[in-house]
Amino acid sequence: MIAVSVYCKGAVAASAIVIGLAGGYIVALSMGMVDLNQISTAAWVGGPEPFKYGLTFSASAVVSMSLVYIVVIAEATGDFMALANNCHTKIDGKDLKRGLLGDGLGSTLASCLTAMPLASFSQNVGIVGITGVASRYVVAATGGLLILGGLFPKLAAIAVTIPKPVLGGVGFVMFGMIAYAGIRMLIKAADTKRNALVICVGLASGLAVTFEPRLLQHFPHELSNFLHSGITTGTIVTVLLHQFLPKSSKREEQEAHEESRAMVKQEIHELQQQEENQEVSQTELSAKGNN
Repeated sequence: MIAVSVYCKGAVAASAIVIGLAGGYIVALSMGMVDLNQISTAAWVGGPEPFKYGLTFSASAVVSMSLVYIVVIAEATGDFMALANNCHTKIDGKDLKRGLLGDGLGSTLASCLTAMPLASFSQNVGIVGITGVASRYVVAATGGLLILGGLFPKLAAIAVTIPKPVLGGVGFVMFGMIAYAGIRMLIKAADTKRNALVICVGLASGLAVTFEPRLLQHFPHELSNFLHSGITTGTIVTVLLHQFLPKSSKREEQEAHEESRAMVKQEIHELQQQEENQEVSQTELSAKGNN
């Protein structure tokens, strides 16, 4: 997949993930890792069953799902911002509101059709970064395929038979692209002591509850369930620090921006020198070869 993305061009490069999945699926099939029984047992035609279990409202369930959706909102907001960064597009509060409203309406419709609630899929950010394709028409066509998979279970069963190692190999790169998009966003922020504290403490808080869940064992049960997600904890800590820490002075921010620009110019100059040295070396080797 990486080789296709780097060495190929046009539609072939944009299809790197599909080619990687197909290649991995064929290899897994030859090694006997694919269970085709799921395809044979799946029905030919299916469909949703609206309100299969009726429609009731429970206060405890509403509170629990509301807490869960705070996590979903935090993750979706990060996905939208990273996606806008990959697409070199500016995003504002109105765009975020529309995106979150779309998630909410989709989950509402899904519950009416007896389906699971929806959440933004972070790997899609990595797909855009790898393929360079961010067309809405492609997204609409993919949505059409998902609808077909819901109406024709045998088609959906083909996707289910993809072995986890194959999916893991593709996801390995996509998750890395998500982290890369986040790093690019951080680079644009002024390198001040205040921003460093906000980023470091927020990141450390999210990682802490992820790698050591026992940190929350003495918290009330509801609060522990709410904070068990590193995304939620990191987001809350970061937002609170950003709101309550004293703002950096304009002079400090200006000096940080100037220092960043100077470092970028220096790195560009060094890269140009390396390219020039490589060209000189290749020319000398060619001359020696001709002699």
